Amino acid sequence: MVSDQQLSIDVLLDRISPDNAQPLRQKQTPPTIDNEQTAQQWVANRPEQTSVQAAIDLYQALPQIIDLDIDASSKLAIFEAIYPQLIQCTDRLLNTQLNQNTAKAVSLGQALIRQIYRGYKSLVIKLGREEHSDGEQLSQSILRSCQLLAQIQRNSLTHYMARPNYFWRDLHGLYLLACELQIQHQKNHCSENSGSIHNIYLKLLLINCTRPNHFSNYELNYIYTELDFWASMTDLHRGSRGGLFVVDTSSNQGPVYSDNTALKPENFILDTFNLVKFLNNSLLEKSNHNLFSDRISRRVLVDLARQWGETIMRRETHILDRARVNLACGLNSAVCMLAATESFDAFLELCGQPANKQPLTVDRTPKSLAGSNLDDPVLFAGPYKKTSKINPLQGLRINTSLNGACVELMKDQTAMQPGKTIALQTSTSQRWTAGIVRWKQITPSLNVICGIQFPAKYSAAAAIRSFKRSDNTNGDFMQAVILSSNADFTQETSLLCPALRYQRGGKIQLLTASHQYSAILLEELETTEHLSHFKIAIY
Repeated sequence: MVSDQQLSIDVLLDRISPDNAQPLRQKQTPPTIDNEQTAQQWVANRPEQTSVQAAIDLYQALPQIIDLDIDASSKLAIFEAIYPQLIQCTDRLLNTQLNQNTAKAVSLGQALIRQIYRGYKSLVIKLGREEHSDGEQLSQSILRSCQLLAQIQRNSLTHYMARPNYFWRDLHGLYLLACELQIQHQKNHCSENSGSIHNIYLKLLLINCTRPNHFSNYELNYIYTELDFWASMTDLHRGSRGGLFVVDTSSNQGPVYSDNTALKPENFILDTFNLVKFLNNSLLEKSNHNLFSDRISRRVLVDLARQWGETIMRRETHILDRARVNLACGLNSAVCMLAATESFDAFLELCGQPANKQPLTVDRTPKSLAGSNLDDPVLFAGPYKKTSKINPLQGLRINTSLNGACVELMKDQTAMQPGKTIALQTSTSQRWTAGIVRWKQITPSLNVICGIQFPAKYSAAAAIRSFKRSDNTNGDFMQAVILSSNADFTQETSLLCPALRYQRGGKIQLLTASHQYSAILLEELETTEHLSHFKIAIY
C-alpha cells in the first residue's frame, strides 16, 4: 500500500517532470561516457582545450549522458565528475555583457546550465519514484537542482533576459519536495557557499521582492554577496498573516504582496520585518549626516529596505507611443548634446574657460581634488575621456508618462546600464532632455528596452569644480547636468555629476553656457555606480 507521503512526493514529482525540456540534437559521434571512470578520463583530456571548445564538447555530450539507461547512482557520479568543469566553462562564457558579438557564447553558457539542470532534475524524479532509493543521493540531487536554478536566475538578471517559463514552478516543487522529505535545512558536501535548500529558496524569493532589473551588474553582485547573511534574518512560514509578501507554491510565479492576495493556509508567508529593521539600523549607525560615502552600497541598502519594507504601487499613466528618438548615453555625451558641442573641452570654451590640462581617465579610486578643508568636497578623479565625435543612438519610444519613457533600441547597446545619465531627443524636436536609465531588458532578438526617468522638467549642460583654498589654483572641471522645475533654474535645483562624496555644505563652482555660479551642495538624493544626484543652493 502506498503511503500518504509517497503520494505527496509523486504529485510533486509529476509537477516538476521535465515535460517542457526538449532533448538536444545529438551529434553522429558523441563522446562515450557511461560511468564515473570514463567521465573522469574525459574531463582529464579537457584542460589543454579552450573553454569554448570544452563547452561545445560538454554541450554535445550532455544529451547522451542524460538519456543513459543506467542506475541513478552511476548517473549521479557522472554528473558530479563533470560538474566542476561545466561550471568553470559557463562562468567564463557568461562573464561578459550580452551583445551581438557575445551572443553565441552567452547562449552556449546558458544552454549548458539548463541542460545539466535538466539532468539533475531527471535524477530527482528517478530517485523519488524508487521504493528504496538512497536518501543522501536524492538530497544531493535536489540541492544541485536548486543551485542550478539559482545560477539560471542570476545569469538571466545579469544579462537582462527573462527567466525560463518553468522557473517558479520547478523551484516551488523542489522546495516542497525537500520539505516533505524534511531535508530542506540539511547541508552536505555540495552545499559549498550556497547553504541549504531552504537558504537558496529564501535568497531567490528575496531578490524577486526587489526590482532586480533596476540594478547594475556591480550592484547585483553586491546584493548576492550579502544575501547569504540577510536570508538568515528572514522568516518563512505557513499561515495567513505576519508578512508583507505571500508565496503561492501552487502557482508559477514568485512572491506577491499579501494585502493584494486572497490568503490560503497552504501559502508561505515571507516576513521581512527583522531584515528591514536590521538594514535601517545599519544605515543609522553608519550614517554621518555631514559626510556621505562614495560607496554605492548605502544607496542600494536604502532602496532594498524600501522594497522589502513597504507596498509600492505604480500609479503613473503610460501612453502608448511610437515616436523615433535619439539617445546620448553617459554623462559626457549627455553634456555635449545638451550644450550642442562636440566635446566637453568645446563646452568649457563656450563657457569662457580654457580646456582641461590633461584628459582624465576613468578611475574608481577616490582621490581628493579639493585639499583637506572640511568644507570642500572629495571627488572621484577621472570623470571622462577624450573621445571622437559623439554619434547618438537611434531608438523607438514605446510609451511615455509624466516623468519618464520606455525606449527600445534596435541594436544591442551594452553602454545603456541602470543608473546611467542619458540625454533624449525626439525626432520632432530640437530640444534634448536629461534623464536616468532606471531599468533594462534584452529581448530574444537582442533589442535593448530601457525605462528612463526624467528627474526634472528642465535640464542644462554644466561643469563643476571644487574651490581649493590651499593654493591659488583650482582643479579641473567635471561634467555635470543642472536640473530644475523652472527654466531659469531658481527652484528645486539639483545636480547630476560623476560619483562624488562630499561634506554637507561643501562649495563648488558651477558653469553653464550663459552663467557662472557658486553653489552649496545640500542633500544627497541618490548615488549609483555611474552618478551622484544632489540638491544644491545657488548663491
